[in-house]
Amino acid sequence: MEMLKGKTICSLHFKLEDFDGRLFGKIRSALKPTAVPSVFAVGPFPDDEQAGASNAPPAAKRSRLQNAASGHGALTLSASSNPLKTFPLTSTPVKTFPSDQGLSTSCPDTPGTLDSSFSTVGEADENYQPNTTVTPTSTSSSEDEGINDWHGKKIIVNESCLMSLFKFCQMCGKPLSSKTVFDCGAQRKVTWTCLAGHSGTWTSSPEVRGMAEVNLLAAAAVQFRGGTYTELSDWCKTMNVQMIAKTTFYEMQKAYLHPAIEDLYQQQRKEIMARVYLEQEDGKKLHLSGDGRCDTPGFSAKYCHYTLMLDDTKEIIHTELLQSTEAGSSVAMEPLGFKRGMKEIMGEGLDIEVMTTDRSTSIRKIMREEFPNVQHEFDIWHTAKGMYFLPSLYTHNET
Repeated sequence: MEMLKGKTICSLHFKLEDFDGRLFGKIRSALKPTAVPSVFAVGPFPDDEQAGASNAPPAAKRSRLQNAASGHGALTLSASSNPLKTFPLTSTPVKTFPSDQGLSTSCPDTPGTLDSSFSTVGEADENYQPNTTVTPTSTSSSEDEGINDWHGKKIIVNESCLMSLFKFCQMCGKPLSSKTVFDCGAQRKVTWTCLAGHSGTWTSSPEVRGMAEVNLLAAAAVQFRGGTYTELSDWCKTMNVQMIAKTTFYEMQKAYLHPAIEDLYQQQRKEIMARVYLEQEDGKKLHLSGDGRCDTPGFSAKYCHYTLMLDDTKEIIHTELLQSTEAGSSVAMEPLGFKRGMKEIMGEGLDIEVMTTDRSTSIRKIMREEFPNVQHEFDIWHTAKGMYFLPSLYTHNET
């Protein structure tokens, strides 16, 4: 018996009923005096684990957080010196495996391959329901979860804190023999290999059609919020945050964002126009407002965007984009955009009763000559701003 002091045996070779139920959930565990090893459903061990068993860290610890059939607390089985010690869960990326595939690990006392999937542990317990996957922490890929959770919360992490998680293998606990870091825009990809031969790849963001999702979301957030890449770039440089390059940003705009905006706009416009047609059949007259906006103030603008909007719902039903070369000058772009928009709306069979614009003399002439049946009104803002200095003028005269 003196020779057995300080020795440990693997708890995985004993059935659930071989343990003393009074010590479930305690720091130490004890076998019944009549307990005999009876679980040997194992295969051959990997050669690298047999060769490096003396210098390698302890074998992978396995835990089973399931109530025993007798109702005594949770039993945790481990291949370490402390059978009830639970393997610590960290935020390090963990790769999941189906239950039929299992997770290879080592047992220091008995040759063979130990199936670390929960199905092997639960064979002795008739009431135990094995899980299909082992997921101690959240996975990094939306494909593992079966959904594309693009609206999930994003967290900024220091590089030193992130890379400190890639020191040990998440399958067997052995140190990593090599790791490769690859950065693609705001995404980081880490490929690792451990001393036992296990390997895996972790990414900080899932991929959509071969492209990092976080890169597309960053470009979309700037575009949809009306910002510019310069603002994003300056903020990232100040924070030293890794971000996509300028060329990538504009390529994503052209290939993905602009077509998505156009498709959504056309879809919503069809719905609006269908409603306007029904309202017109019920006798409701169409009241519109229009105004243009140029890319630069003054008389040197190159582009002008003219918009027609419904007065009652504030919904845009038509837009026109013009270049100065089409109109002949920068000043002539807005009247030309207004004229095109009016003809387009009336060409679709809509009857415009009131049209509200600014006090442009060119637009007034177009309304008088080409659309005499439409009531032309001026925007109150353009009228009121011309009366801004009148109170000060009256005060000066009185004094």
